[in-house]
Amino acid sequence: MIMTQEITTKEKTENLLRDFGEWAVDTKRLKPGPANDYKSYLRTFPEKYNNVINSSENCTKNKKILQNKERKIPCDLTKVLYILELFKEAGDRLYALSILRLMKDFVYEVNRLNEENISHLKDCPSAYSLLEDYFLEYNYCSINSLEQEEKELEKELVNEVRNNTDKNCLYHQLDGMSDLLTEFGEQNFFQLAINGSYFFCPDLVSKEKEKVKEFTTGTFELDKARNTTDKNIKTGKVGDPIKKDKKGNSIYEYKYCFANNKSYQVEIDPNGNRFVCDIINALTNLNLGSGKNCIIQNTIISHIWGRAYDPRYFRSLWNIALIPAWANSLMDKESATKKTLASKMRATCMAICRELYKDSLKDGEFLKIFDLDKSPSIVNKEDVVKGKFTINIIKGKQNKEDKSVIIYKKEIELK
Repeated sequence: MIMTQEITTKEKTENLLRDFGEWAVDTKRLKPGPANDYKSYLRTFPEKYNNVINSSENCTKNKKILQNKERKIPCDLTKVLYILELFKEAGDRLYALSILRLMKDFVYEVNRLNEENISHLKDCPSAYSLLEDYFLEYNYCSINSLEQEEKELEKELVNEVRNNTDKNCLYHQLDGMSDLLTEFGEQNFFQLAINGSYFFCPDLVSKEKEKVKEFTTGTFELDKARNTTDKNIKTGKVGDPIKKDKKGNSIYEYKYCFANNKSYQVEIDPNGNRFVCDIINALTNLNLGSGKNCIIQNTIISHIWGRAYDPRYFRSLWNIALIPAWANSLMDKESATKKTLASKMRATCMAICRELYKDSLKDGEFLKIFDLDKSPSIVNKEDVVKGKFTINIIKGKQNKEDKSVIIYKKEIELK
């Protein structure tokens, strides 16, 4: 039985490497030659790691770091690929991705502390990173093709690995949009989300500069902002309530103090985006309130770079887009982990805004208003989805008498 188990382990390991290699070539991640190299890096990693840990060249401190990292892996290193294949067959995305993430972090650490620079080890992080992409895109469904005796043995092994996995290490980003991703593919998924979004005509962004400038120089009326729980932003009520809302609740004027030591007195927007809706309506004739009178249905106002607590960023159209409701949850995560859907969505929207409003965002006077010394940077720039997008552009009204609403399509290419 032991011999049979060894054969099964090897077969399933090779099955995983075969499927991974074919996927890498079919999706044009790799050409056939490099794909075979990556398979070899994955296959031989345990052996290479043993050479590192047993090398007299590596200091005791490094060995301890690596051994502590290794203890987090809930199975023998020689069986990791086999275990991953079992979880793949069982349709268990959670544990497959959890073990893969632990293993990937471990491989990166081994490579970092590889003082002898052992051949192939330097390529292992890239191989495991691509293997993670394979598991993220894989269409998980349970496969029940095992013989009963093998099934019981493997079920026991899989449960043992589950129990040995630290619950704090479970991959916590199982995504409710996985089925959409599987159905359309990642590129098409983002094409749908971005092409269904609405941005603003660059002329409007340029005109809004003067309004923001008036506010920051103290010559503009009391502005509005969104409340914040950010402990780094000093806030406080100023004086008595300035008015009552429709429900009779007091509305206070707030004082916000930013990192540049400038303070602004603002009124907190009662529903988070009402003032933004008013600005957009005044500039474009678009009614973005709730109900049947809303011209663009099923979209949500999103602040691309966030900072809605700052009245300058709250009202500025270069920081605002209307995102399809089904995709907007991806924009609510300002600290999104790299390579996640949320990070890719935010980074791509930032890249589009930088391209669309590049003239304004490079203007020295414009940047000074926002206390910036250069165009706002893209968070997790490597997550920008490349390609051509056909976005919706909202045009401003020509004059006060103009009651028309003009929306047109514009192609933008991100390289």
